[in-house]
Amino acid sequence: MKIVKDAQLKDYTSLRVGGTASHFFPMRKEADLLEFSKLKKKLGIKTHILGEGTNTIFLDDMSPILIGKMEFKGKKVKEIKGTDFVRFHVCGGEKWDDVVRFAVEKNYSGIESLSAIPGTAGATPVQNVGAYGTEISDVLVSVTLYDLKTDTFMQCTNKECDFGYRTSRFKRQEGRYIITSIELELSKSKSRVPAYKDVTEHFRTKKITNPSLLEIRNAIIAIRETKLPDPSRVPNAGSFFKNPVLALKDAKKIKKKYPEVPLYDTRDMKFVKLSAGWLIEKCGYKGKSIGPIEIYKKNALVFVNKKRGTARDILDAEEEVKGAVHKEFGILLEREPLVIS
Repeated sequence: MKIVKDAQLKDYTSLRVGGTASHFFPMRKEADLLEFSKLKKKLGIKTHILGEGTNTIFLDDMSPILIGKMEFKGKKVKEIKGTDFVRFHVCGGEKWDDVVRFAVEKNYSGIESLSAIPGTAGATPVQNVGAYGTEISDVLVSVTLYDLKTDTFMQCTNKECDFGYRTSRFKRQEGRYIITSIELELSKSKSRVPAYKDVTEHFRTKKITNPSLLEIRNAIIAIRETKLPDPSRVPNAGSFFKNPVLALKDAKKIKKKYPEVPLYDTRDMKFVKLSAGWLIEKCGYKGKSIGPIEIYKKNALVFVNKKRGTARDILDAEEEVKGAVHKEFGILLEREPLVIS
């Protein structure tokens, strides 16, 4: 595989920022992983594994860095005899929404709520991608990966992935693992409609009482289009901050002062999630620009880089927003995209 030198990283990220990568290595087969590992040892420089770049911020002045771009392709379905389930094997370089569309077309349910999320399949376990009550950890059986520390291929079960809210062992050990494929368990049974207000309102408006799997997917896509700009047309990285998780007693204090604050249940009844977008909007930032960075007018969670600001501009905007939310609510927001220097 040909190594590209001095690659412009802004061309590989949805925020369109970043300096120059000294070495850029597309990976399309297992032999490329071995070559990548040898090159990593030879160069002795920082490495980063890149998918679609929809959750990554490269700094403007990059140190020497070796970028490995995951481009493994392929999908395979295996029936589980005597059950209503299938095992769905997906290579890490497949575009995630193509994976969801394929599953829905085959009437396999379990990931339709994750429609229209940009990025690659291999990236979904890293931050435990989730939306509308579903996380990838709910359906993931295992991941196949290459461990750059031990130079071995291995499999991790769902439990071994150590999933949490928007995190996993892969995010905590960034740069060590290259996820080459994932295996999901999907159902041939009818899907449940996500119990979210905007979803139920969508079907009420359209007078659909018993939506099909495709109708659920189309609803999710339509709702997301009203809230999130398409990164292929408008530079952004989706939700910029995680929804903060607070102890129930602390959330009640905020609820007492701000009765309208949206709270969401978590899987631990002692904690609730607050809407980070609501916190930012309450501080007056929705639709506001901070330098060349715009806080999206339809969703305060999204930083838009229409004016092609730099990574420094984005991080400056982040600090201002975080500071305002902390001053008003005593909550320190946590950024979702990774910053790579």
